[in-house]
Formats: sequence, structure tokens, C-alpha cells
Amino acid sequence: MTDERFRLPPEVHEALTRLGRAGHEAFIVGGCVRDTLMGRPVSDYDMMTSATPDETAAAFADCRIIETGMKHGTVTVILSGRPLEITTYRTDGAYSDGRHPDEVSFTSSLREDLARRDFTVNAMAYHPDVGLVDRFGGLVDLDRKVIRCVGDPRRRFSEDALRILRALRFASVLSFRIDGETFAAASELRENLRFVSAERVYAELSKLLRGGYAEKILLPSQMILAEAAAPLASYDADAWAAAARRVSRVPRDGAPRYAALFWWLPEGEAARAAELLKIDGRTRNAVLDALRLRDVPLPENDAEARELLRRGGADAARTALLVRLADGDSDALDALRLVWGVLSRGEPYNLRMLAVSGRDLMEAGIPAGKSLGNTLERLLDGVIAGRLPNEKDALLRAANPASERSV
Repeated sequence: MTDERFRLPPEVHEALTRLGRAGHEAFIVGGCVRDTLMGRPVSDYDMMTSATPDETAAAFADCRIIETGMKHGTVTVILSGRPLEITTYRTDGAYSDGRHPDEVSFTSSLREDLARRDFTVNAMAYHPDVGLVDRFGGLVDLDRKVIRCVGDPRRRFSEDALRILRALRFASVLSFRIDGETFAAASELRENLRFVSAERVYAELSKLLRGGYAEKILLPSQMILAEAAAPLASYDADAWAAAARRVSRVPRDGAPRYAALFWWLPEGEAARAAELLKIDGRTRNAVLDALRLRDVPLPENDAEARELLRRGGADAARTALLVRLADGDSDALDALRLVWGVLSRGEPYNLRMLAVSGRDLMEAGIPAGKSLGNTLERLLDGVIAGRLPNEKDALLRAANPASERSV
């Protein structure tokens, strides 16, 4: 029954064999099965077994075992230096908080375990001696490139609202479409996203935005995503379509994709959306700084490129120009080349890059205070404009008030 598509790492194969010798069923399951069948690389292997956590631990008594997940049925076994998570088949109880099961119960049935999973393409299992176990049509859905819930989608999304975003994310990343009944249920139950932490929403949305199918998934999903970031509801249909198109045309990095999504939001609303999503600090700053450069004239020479970098910083300047290019401004490409040239040559564009510091100026006799700051800014003006070389001696001479006219 061995399927040549499944070339399991030796440690995974050994773990399956050990559990089998001990009289237990064991399978790899979920994303590793899906990705193998799609020819995608696999790094993590999730394993399920009919063994209880104690029985699993006994089968690996000669190995290091991490027991932190045993209450929920998961034993982490270190086999030949590789950590393997092995989880007992289980069924979930009620989800009173719309996010986590109130209780889990162990079961000896693989089918019962697969039945609780989110989507058919994630509900397949494999063992070299048994072959592929597919009780819910996952293989057909892989072939059709469809994301479809296991069983009743309303029940699946009511159990765990994060699955709504996972459906969008999988479709975007895998370039699949979402089954009509599944998408209808996601739209109907979108308000349940309030039960999901902002951090989890941000993680799923970030993966969605980086997907190759992001534009097609974003187009019908505005009101779903607006449950997580309310300002997105303010876009009319044309603006939302333009946002989805922009997202698909910028590099698959966090800042450009979020800037593309927020591009037509007022600055305050963009900041509010970033706060609601708990976007990490560096990405948030790059996005909001980029939005402040939306209407800045494009640089036409190196000096103007340095000035743009001074105003926004490297991350924001690159992000703004990438989004402007994606939005149809062809001149932004020449501006990008200028900015990349300045950055690659290490040309100075902020005070930290000046060859003199405030301490150097104080040692040269310029008193601390406002005048010191003004002098540093004046020197930077001269360096950015190309009137001064970024050399310590030249800058110290130019800092002297008697030389002010030369700057």
C-alpha cells in the first residue's frame, strides 16, 4: 500500500512502526498529507494515534519525551534529535466560547477524529501499510482545488470562528476557490470573529495577503475582513476592487501588502485598522509612514531620492513607491531605481548617517540645545543636496557659523 509520493523521514517512519508494534494505530494527518499530495514541500509531520498519551509515552520509553500537551492528548517525542508531536484520536465537546472546545474526549476511531477537522483537504491520513485514508472527499477537493468544510460548515465555523479566516487563507495560499456553501456560512457567521484574538486574526490575514490568489479571495471577502478591521468597510466596490488588485501587484511582504490594502484609507482610519489587527510595530510604522508619502512628488534625481528617504525612512519609502507602481504610476519605477541606488551605495539620508555627531559639534564649541539640533539638520540638508561631502572635517568646518553661507 506504500504510495511513492510519501517519502517519510526516517524518524516519522520509525514512530509509526513503534506504535504499530505496540498494538496501536498511527497515521500522519492533516497539512503534511495535503501538501505531499500536492507536491509541496513538507517540514512538519503531525501524527495521530489510537494510543492514549500514557501508551504513547510507553512506546517511546527510551526517548526524551515532552509532556506539556498530554492533557489534550499530545506527546512530543524526540526521536534521533527530531521533535514529533503525536496526538491521541479525539472528539471535541461543545464550543461555548466560539473558539475552543469545552472539553476533549479520547477515542479509538480515526474517522471520529477526522470528522472534527476543519476542511476536507486537511482531513486525510496516511500510513505506509494502509495507504491514504480519505473519508470526506479531500482527494476530490484537492483535484477540484476547492476548500470545503468537513460536514456542516455552519457547525464548523460556530465551533471555531478562526476557521473562517483559515478558509480564506488556505484558498489564497493554495490558489483554490471556496465551496459556495462554505463561503456562505463564513459570510453569515462573520460576526463570530469577535471571539478570535487580534493576534490570531493578524497571523491569518498576513498569510492570506501573501498568497498568490489573494486578489480573487479578497474581492468577495470585504465584509468578512471588516469584522476584524472595521475601517475596511468604508471602501466602496470600486475602491475595494482596486485595493485587492494593488495587493496582488506588490511583493509578498507584510508592509507592502498591508499598505496596498490600506492605501485609500484616511491616515487616522489606517492607524485604527492597524491597531485593531495588532500589526507588529515595524510593519505598522512602515505602513503608516508609507501612507504619508502617498502624494509626495516622486524623486527625479539622487538628491530628491535622499530627501524622500529622509522624510519616510527606507522601509516606508520603498513601500510607498511599490504601492504607487502597483496603482498604475509608471514613473514610480524610475523613482524606485533612484532609491535603491542611494541605499545600495550607502549614501546618507538621516542624522545617524552623518559623519559627525552632536558630541563632535559640542567638542568643536557649539553649545548643546536647539542650536545644536538646528546645526545638525543644516549639515544634513547640505549632504543630502550634494553641497557638502559627508566627511567629518568638512562638516565640522561647515558647522562654524562663519562658514554658514557655504552650506
